[in-house]
Amino acid sequence: WGEWVTHSDYGRQFKVHQFEQKAPTKEEEIEKYLSCGIIKGLGPATALRIVETFKTETFNILQFEPYRLSEIKGITPEKALAFGHAFSEHEAMRGLMLLVQRFGISPQAATKIWKRFGRQAESEIKKNPYRLAEAEIGLGFKSCDAIAYALGIEPASKHRLKSAILYLLLS
Repeated sequence: WGEWVTHSDYGRQFKVHQFEQKAPTKEEEIEKYLSCGIIKGLGPATALRIVETFKTETFNILQFEPYRLSEIKGITPEKALAFGHAFSEHEAMRGLMLLVQRFGISPQAATKIWKRFGRQAESEIKKNPYRLAEAEIGLGFKSCDAIAYALGIEPASKHRLKSAILYLLLS
């Protein structure tokens, strides 16, 4: 979503306000996605065999029934579960990246958020975005406040008040 604008140096261009990233849905797209190295040990040949077996259900299998990957010759039950775990971790990280992108948070800060909260990062931000002002992450109060406002958190929330007091005391 966005609008056409005219930039003084670059001319007419599309200014993006918001976008939605969708997972691949066609078999060849799924195969390319899995072949790109996001899952350690899952290369192009294995990706092809998985997609040939599970077709467009591949992502559901990886996320909810990874043990079924061991139905494919050459994939042990241990490796199947490892693939499923890695896929699940990647999906959680992708969800976090999509959320923080909306608020202009850098990939470096997103990595710090992931290291601090792990798979719970997205839910932690939605519950209390003021936690992003913690030392390990280091976002400012005003940035956290903008995120909280966008998420519909009440201005009088206890998390906001606590963070505002800390901000004022440390300023």
